[in-house]
Amino acid sequence: MADEFVTLTLGRVFRDFRQQVEALRDDILLEGAQVLRREEETSIRQRWFRTGATVNSPQEELIIDKSSKTYRLFPTATNKGAPYPTFGEYGTGRLGAQTGEPAPRGYRYGAGAGMAARRFSRIAVAQARPEIDRLAIEKVKQFVTVS
Repeated sequence: MADEFVTLTLGRVFRDFRQQVEALRDDILLEGAQVLRREEETSIRQRWFRTGATVNSPQEELIIDKSSKTYRLFPTATNKGAPYPTFGEYGTGRLGAQTGEPAPRGYRYGAGAGMAARRFSRIAVAQARPEIDRLAIEKVKQFVTVS
């Protein structure tokens, strides 16, 4: 048009940038979730009882809040209604309390001797984090290079 001074046409990356970034986020989240689940199962087998109840109990949840997404992995195995894997992570009774870790919400250390904590979940997260970080960095590099 004769009355336009300058016309600027943005490249593809800018036209759909938000959708592309959200797709990148989702891809990293889902692949990271697979890594975390694998490490959680391995850690349960190595550090907690080898029965199938706990290792087969983790449930996955994807929480979507506006434009953010959170992956949550949580065990559902119970012992008399109590969250059984919590016993492994935090211990029970006085032996569990000696770890110095505060009990999770809705859980308390009993007065009996109990058992010491058998950490598995925190170790799984620590094991998974470097691989998830590496995966995320690699995907971001590919995203920047391709876009």
